[in-house]
Amino acid sequence: MDSVGNILADRQADRVPWASATLLALVLHASVLGGLIFSMFAKPMKYAAQNVVTAAGELKDMGPKFVNSFKDQALCISGQLAAASEQLKPHGLLAGFHNHKIEWLPLAGGQRIMDILAANTPPEFVLQFDVGTCLEAGADPIAWIKAHPGRIRSVHLKDWAPGPEAQEKGYRVLFGEGVAPWKQILDAVESVGGVEFYLMEQEGSRFSELETAQRCLATWRKMRGTA
Repeated sequence: MDSVGNILADRQADRVPWASATLLALVLHASVLGGLIFSMFAKPMKYAAQNVVTAAGELKDMGPKFVNSFKDQALCISGQLAAASEQLKPHGLLAGFHNHKIEWLPLAGGQRIMDILAANTPPEFVLQFDVGTCLEAGADPIAWIKAHPGRIRSVHLKDWAPGPEAQEKGYRVLFGEGVAPWKQILDAVESVGGVEFYLMEQEGSRFSELETAQRCLATWRKMRGTA
């Protein structure tokens, strides 16, 4: 998802301000490894098509007040996620966060939402790594993995290539067809990141669902020397 907009937040006076609500609704949800997925919201929200949509690419034009609200909300939710992690620990469960493109985009001063989340959650909090959205945002996947040893326990093997989806680019390329440096990524998550789970993720392709899965699996096996 390449914009904050796509999810529209009600701006009624008794609800979360629209910028904060949009951030919470789109960006900040946590997944617990083991199949439990949950979302965390500060207040009730509803969505309405008539309300304002703000694209992530327009953040730089929204002024410091808007950008600071993103930082404040990210810090607030980091605290909630850290608390959730502590509550789950006695049950043998790990809390985590699955990144999207928007969390890689720099805010004021160059800091990203991912940086805020990682810095304000405990070491056992999982930074589930979606490779494709990292690449689309122009972030460095290898640098991110090496900066967070032991926290990349789960990886979404989603490739990406520049270009329109109408030309079978973007996320429609198969695993191994995009620009992801898979050898370096796999080396990094296995030697530093602490990976335990790989998940093959594909957002459509030029092939049927079954053939897409078969082709991606064949590429994975060839890459791993098990074909």
